[in-house]
Amino acid sequence: MLKSNPQTPLKLNLNSPDFMRDPFPLLRDLRARGDLVRLKLPLIGQVWMATTFETATTLLKNKENFAMNPRNTGRRSVAGLQWWMPKSISILANNMLTNDEPEHRRLRSLVDEAFHRRGIAEMSPRIEEITDCLLYTSDAAD
Repeated sequence: MLKSNPQTPLKLNLNSPDFMRDPFPLLRDLRARGDLVRLKLPLIGQVWMATTFETATTLLKNKENFAMNPRNTGRRSVAGLQWWMPKSISILANNMLTNDEPEHRRLRSLVDEAFHRRGIAEMSPRIEEITDCLLYTSDAAD
């Protein structure tokens, strides 16, 4: 059974200097409030946040009560986000993560092979090269 906290939404700014400097006190506070916490995010509005892995997994697998694609709930866009996005960006919001079956399964099958152990192993040298380059560039800028 999930514990939810239906209190007045907590206003949350994930871009604040305090959160960016040290996010852990806020994350501990959110977890203490319950498995599901009602939040108000800038530009997005009211949302529910799962504060534990178990809760997030339960919600993501509950296809009978939740839909990823807002069109299946009578809405036009993900969490009301796409209305303000430039078209070139909003098209990215229509992806595997925001689609229900059977479209989710179709899209997942297109990328599944790349994320198997062999695919990750094949990408590792290039990922390490890019990481080293970014770290070196970041160190040089400081």
